[in-house]
Amino acid sequence: MPVNGKINPGDYQRANVNPAMQKENSEQTLGDILTMDEVGLSALHAHYYPQVYQFAYYRLHDDQLSETVTRDVFLELLKETRNTASQQRNLSGWLMSCASRRVNEQLQTGIMAYEDEGVTSYQAPQEEMVIDPEAQEMSRRQFLDAAPRSHRKRRMLSIKWLKWTAAVLAALLLLSLLVSLVVSLQVTPQSSMYRLRRLVEEARLVLAGNAAQQLEIEKAIDQDRLAEVQTLIRAGRGPLQVTLVGGLSGKSDGGWVVGDIPVSVSPETQLIGKIEPGMIIQVSGMLQPDGTIQAQRVQPREYTVRGKIQRIQDNQWIIDNIPVQLSPDTILRGQAAAGSQADFVVYRMLDDRLVARWIEVGN
Repeated sequence: MPVNGKINPGDYQRANVNPAMQKENSEQTLGDILTMDEVGLSALHAHYYPQVYQFAYYRLHDDQLSETVTRDVFLELLKETRNTASQQRNLSGWLMSCASRRVNEQLQTGIMAYEDEGVTSYQAPQEEMVIDPEAQEMSRRQFLDAAPRSHRKRRMLSIKWLKWTAAVLAALLLLSLLVSLVVSLQVTPQSSMYRLRRLVEEARLVLAGNAAQQLEIEKAIDQDRLAEVQTLIRAGRGPLQVTLVGGLSGKSDGGWVVGDIPVSVSPETQLIGKIEPGMIIQVSGMLQPDGTIQAQRVQPREYTVRGKIQRIQDNQWIIDNIPVQLSPDTILRGQAAAGSQADFVVYRMLDDRLVARWIEVGN
């Protein structure tokens, strides 16, 4: 035990380190320091300082030089923890290795009068060794003061990440409120808010987490297009250029019915793809004052889906939990297998089934 600051090295080891603590410290690595707070770093310094100083004093036989070496070892330790390749090294072993290198540097300066005498292993000195409490405390303070600087970059990156995350969450919350406000408004293509509504729709699609969410958003947007035209019809507006998305429930030479809205199809109407009753289609044309739409272009409402093929069973595939049916007209490119990524172009039916128009399988 210390008496007036004097420590016999053997007594220090016996009095201050119980077997359980000794085993725990022997298993510490340099990487463990990254998780330590100020209390942990102080405890580490208190435990290893006498051990490092003892080794330095045995080789140098000089109080001040031994204190300098010990202080420099702990400061270098903080720098070494930033080296990813060294983080798994044993802490105690690294400290003694660093102390040995620092001692050799002192011996090679020619200042010391003592020769190394070829000693290759560490043994406690027989002479009485004194550890200056003030020097140890000064070393501890320098060690703690240097710790924030050595890890500042890592903490600043963490703070920047937290600020960035908070900013993104705030933006998402604002967007959510904006979406709720805009969607609740009964806007039409002629409204001053209509452009904002379309921008909000595009933002929602970009932020969709997966293919299933994207499909649900697109279906909601399609319902909005239908509701917009119905609002214009009730207001007796026309002629106006509109886009209508709805289910084709009737088809005859006299006219079609799309989402309960009569649509006039003439020889000048551009028909794109195969169009059959029961399909969700998209109609672009002129809304007439009588509530009918003179179709200029008609095509199936198609959606693009990209995802992983989970299961192939008969004429139905599962892509990221989305069931997709194949028809005799489906075009398939590539070798399909479960686990493969694939791009799908699908159209929707009135009963909400998705049918593949085109599939390209990647790796």
